[in-house]
Amino acid sequence: MKTALRRLLMIIAAYVLIVGIMGVFQNSLIFPAPHDTRTPTEAGTPELIPQDVGGLAPWYLPPSRANGLVFIVAHGNAGSMAMAAPLWAPVAARGDGVLLLAYPGYNGQGGAASVQTLTDATAAQVQWLC
Repeated sequence: MKTALRRLLMIIAAYVLIVGIMGVFQNSLIFPAPHDTRTPTEAGTPELIPQDVGGLAPWYLPPSRANGLVFIVAHGNAGSMAMAAPLWAPVAARGDGVLLLAYPGYNGQGGAASVQTLTDATAAQVQWLC
């Protein structure tokens, strides 16, 4: 009986410790931002031009044709602008534009990633485009 109680207490203690560690490191677990700070030229996409939008630097390529579309690209969690940029070369070749969103805490951008900062950053950049 004593052994079973000890095991139960050890399991509870381990559980509390794991949950506590996850709580402390929650943001870095949810938003594992890579430290990829390449410029558009270093990423092989010199035509994408960094912009200044509220302290963030999204990469932008305006459409080259009349009535061209602009695709808004979110690189995704654990991704980077440099990783996403080459994927949009065919879109640019058609004459359409691309806006690669910048997020706080990602790609050498200042700030820290959280649901709120990513939401605010996305809204500001889309508003800048419109």
